[in-house]
Amino acid sequence: MAAQLIVALDLPRKEDALVLAGELQGAVPWCKVGMELFTLAGPDIIRELHDLGFHVFLDMKFYDIPHTVAQAVKTAVFAAKVMELTDRIVREGQLTTLMITHNMRDAIQYGNRLIMLHDGHVILDIAGEEKKKLTVPDLLEQFTKASGDEFANDRAILS
Repeated sequence: MAAQLIVALDLPRKEDALVLAGELQGAVPWCKVGMELFTLAGPDIIRELHDLGFHVFLDMKFYDIPHTVAQAVKTAVFAAKVMELTDRIVREGQLTTLMITHNMRDAIQYGNRLIMLHDGHVILDIAGEEKKKLTVPDLLEQFTKASGDEFANDRAILS
């Protein structure tokens, strides 16, 4: 499989991001939209980039970069609204997305497939009705069986 370039549209204004995307149209297949641009521009930026022919990687790391979080997310209520809005956009647009999280509740609640890695290897792949019925304790039990290890990250369990 050939490597594909992803261009990060980490710009403070929607207009600037769309100008850059226009210049790259046809030359680059993917654009990354970060949390700050998504928060400022809303879901329209995703639709407009998609209309320009781009695949869009929506990078919403709420816990990784404190400065970005401070700029883009002021309250937990807003973060929940972003997750709900993102979920609605994905469902309505029938978009393929990838959410990477340590939050087991979010991993269970959002999306139609849950893939869990351990030591760089896929150990669980749960979809359909099985995923809909999944709970955090079920997921922990399946992790323990599949990996042979106990889950030791309280932050992920208690999130």
